[in-house]
Order: sequence, then C-alpha cells, then structure tokens
Amino acid sequence: MFFGAKIYFPRAENYDAVEKEADQLEKYDGDFQYTNKGFYHKQKKPIELIKWDEIISVYSFNIPISKHKRETGIEIITDKSSYEFNTSTSGIEKLTNEMYNHLSDWQLNSPTIRINNHGLEKTKLYERHHEKNL
Repeated sequence: MFFGAKIYFPRAENYDAVEKEADQLEKYDGDFQYTNKGFYHKQKKPIELIKWDEIISVYSFNIPISKHKRETGIEIITDKSSYEFNTSTSGIEKLTNEMYNHLSDWQLNSPTIRINNHGLEKTKLYERHHEKNL
C-alpha cells in the first residue's frame, strides 16, 4: 500500500508522511460542499444541489489520453443529469468517501468493462435499486 501511495505523493518521505497527506485529501472539500441531502459542485454555474437520493448510478472510468497515460475518474448519473469528475478535480477523494457513506449497496467487486475501441473502461460502483410496493 505504501508503495502505491508513494506514487501519488512523491514528496512524502516515509509512511507517516504519506498517510498524513492521504488523510488531509480525504478531509478536503475542494470543489464540493456537502449537506445531509447531497452535495454542490461549486465550479458548476449555476450551482445546483446534487441530491443523494437522485443518484441512479456511479461508475469509475479509465481512458487512454496518450500512449503512456490514462485519465481516471468517476461518472455520476442522476435523475436530472450526469457529471464526470477526474482525478484532477479538487476534492474528489472526499467526494468518493461521501458517496460511499450516503449510498447503500456500494459494489466493490464489479467487473471492469471495455466500452469502446478507444480503450474506455468503466466499472459500476453503485446502482440505485427501487423497492417494489406490494
């Protein structure tokens, strides 16, 4: 784990420094503001509340942007719209943790599926299930 984290935090000199930097990122709101009902993406104009109970699905994505580099991020599909945030989005670490805490049935073992010939890969992390009224 430390070696993987060291890739993301190359300035950190030891395990404690890497852990401290990772903890700070997981607490950093960045481009987002959270409420009990959902979250705001502060960079989107006009600012809108993305409600937890309106999220239909969440996917992680991975797509090549050059021969040796890939872009990763998350795609959120709601009743009203869809949103994509990549790893350069400020606060994405906390957003991921907040979604995990607010959305039930998080799917951590879903298969990764290649979507197109350009190398786009997606993994379903969450899908809303409707309860049937009897």
